[in-house]
Amino acid sequence: MKITEPITLHALLAEYCISQNALARASTASASSMSKVVREGIYPASKKEAMQTAMRAFLKEKKVPQAKIDAVIPVEPAAQKGTPKATRKATNATPTNAQPADYQEPNMIPKCSLDPRAKRLMQLFRDPFADPETREDVFISPDLDYTREVMLDAAKRSAFVAITGESGSGKTTLLEDFHLRIAQEGERITVIQPYVLSMEGTNARGNNTLSATQLGQAIVRTLNPAVVPSPNPQALFGQVSQLLRESAQIDQRCVLIIDEAHRLPLDTLRHLKRFLELKMNMRRLLGVILIAQPELRTTLNPANASLREVSQRCEQHTIPPLGDHLEKYLAHKFTRINKNVAEFIAPNAYDAIRKRLSSIPASSSNRGGYSVSLCYPLAVNNFVAKCFNSAAVIGQKQIDAELVMSVI
Repeated sequence: MKITEPITLHALLAEYCISQNALARASTASASSMSKVVREGIYPASKKEAMQTAMRAFLKEKKVPQAKIDAVIPVEPAAQKGTPKATRKATNATPTNAQPADYQEPNMIPKCSLDPRAKRLMQLFRDPFADPETREDVFISPDLDYTREVMLDAAKRSAFVAITGESGSGKTTLLEDFHLRIAQEGERITVIQPYVLSMEGTNARGNNTLSATQLGQAIVRTLNPAVVPSPNPQALFGQVSQLLRESAQIDQRCVLIIDEAHRLPLDTLRHLKRFLELKMNMRRLLGVILIAQPELRTTLNPANASLREVSQRCEQHTIPPLGDHLEKYLAHKFTRINKNVAEFIAPNAYDAIRKRLSSIPASSSNRGGYSVSLCYPLAVNNFVAKCFNSAAVIGQKQIDAELVMSVI
């Protein structure tokens, strides 16, 4: 018997190239409310029925089969409508691991590549939005350049820093650039980077966590592969201390880099302080760089008493959106494939792109209706590629503000 995975609203939108923003507008919901619906299935209690009705109608207009609509937005049984108010509130309660109300997570723009028709019409032999293959392919904005220097400085002076950014903001590219940079510039820095492929924040349901012991083992294996890490935590810590001292004696700096650090268990974060306390002649023996999504900022909030000692020692740096650097970013992308961006993007399109890649949080503190920019490299790549594909359908070789605002 064949077992199929249940379809999700997120997968359905990706399959039919429908953006969360379009679905939000059709159901007169805020971007943040729709994000919670798509990612967690949580509807605003007071608007649930109206949102579901509008969403179902919109998806039907988009030629989504009724069976799929019913699978992701089931019709609520009549009995449920008579459920006491207190019960309904409990059903829609925010899970304990959800973000604070004021945290705005960007609506993820589904992956979108240039289709052959667009490439042929615009005579693009290479996709300008493909992943970078060299350091020269990477657009370094002043903000990103500052973050690069923060990372290198942290490694040189054995500092403790956290680099946070939204998904698609360039964290992975920064990390790859860091490895290439210290190799090309001959920096005397040893990078210790434990594997985090299956790391989760808790041990619930058989998840794997990254413990302080595993960090110690990674340090030992990196600094001297011939040494077998001791199974005894006390002896292991002694090995770590000895190997770090030997590196310091030959003026070799060591830095521990933990990617996806927002998934670190609280115990492991607390234990990082012990590694940072390893010194020789008042000089720290190990620097620590955490690379994470914005959830880590919440975890390291000084108001969190259980991690106060850690948060007070950690310098936090956030990767901002492209903002006013959008024009230069896209120009760089086209320059790398020997094309002039002006041939493909009209001057009035940039503000329209910035407008489309923005969201207004629906929170109690957002009385002024401020917007949050989602203008990060990955989102820009996917959205502009989608604009090009839409332009190709009507035979238009250049995208302008009108087309950008019309793309769904």
